[in-house]
Amino acid sequence: MTQMPNNVICFGNLVLDVLVRQIEKLPKIDEITFVDQIEFSIGGNAGNTAVALKKLGLEPLLTSRLGDDLQGDLILNKLSSLELNAENLKTLKKIESQRTAITISAVRENGDRSFIHKPGASRTSRVEDVTDDTLVKAKHLHFSGLSLLPQINAKSAKSLLQKAKRFDLETSYDTVFSQDNDWKGRILQLLPVVDYLFLNKPEARKLTQVDEVENMVAVLQDEGAENVIVKLGEEGSFVSTKDMSFHIPGFSVEAVDTTGAGDAFCAGFIAGKTKGWGVEKTTRLANWLGAQSTKSFGTETGVEDWEENF
Repeated sequence: MTQMPNNVICFGNLVLDVLVRQIEKLPKIDEITFVDQIEFSIGGNAGNTAVALKKLGLEPLLTSRLGDDLQGDLILNKLSSLELNAENLKTLKKIESQRTAITISAVRENGDRSFIHKPGASRTSRVEDVTDDTLVKAKHLHFSGLSLLPQINAKSAKSLLQKAKRFDLETSYDTVFSQDNDWKGRILQLLPVVDYLFLNKPEARKLTQVDEVENMVAVLQDEGAENVIVKLGEEGSFVSTKDMSFHIPGFSVEAVDTTGAGDAFCAGFIAGKTKGWGVEKTTRLANWLGAQSTKSFGTETGVEDWEENF
């Protein structure tokens, strides 16, 4: 088989999101709180990124694990309704002994969120799930949230990224903050073997212990990172490659729900690079996509008119 120009492996956690809007505080014991909306949505870093990539005209190979349960069936039905076909989903595994991960997301009026999460089948994912047959068909491997995948240690994650390079894939990694003690150590081990590192400003601060974005990036590149992309929310993003460093301002929108905005940003950046765009145009698309994704409830809308803007 030959490498397909639009195939992107999305490897990481996959969750059924239960989105509750609007809720400013939890009810007290024996009280009831009425809300405007409760919806089911695709969730998890791999799922969110795959959905956005599909809408950008790429073919995601969604690589994760589901439980053999109602939540898993809901995810599969939603993925099918979003036109992710059997080829896109061939890399998904159903695990009979596990339940599908589920997250309840309480969305406030300004779009900010709080979460209640029940881990599930995606936590059993292993690097062996990304097979040679999958690698040979892809152009890019996007890996996210190592801290959410306890069966994968830094050594095996590093081995997977190195293997992807041997298959001539570009690679990216999204850090996804975790409270566990070894979060920083695991990420630092991956820096020399990943092409594009995505992280937000709080994550960059925790990794580097410095405050200015330019200094954060310098520390990460001294540790071996090649290309660093810092997501700055409504302020846009800061990008540093071996040849240039620059800030691209964000897009002003009225946020409804910020769920999955960081994953949408990653999808935009991956799409631009996969399409052969320059890094500045690619970053503008990433900023735009991240902003657009906040204008509606959930992670499954918000990018339909991207071609009109790019």
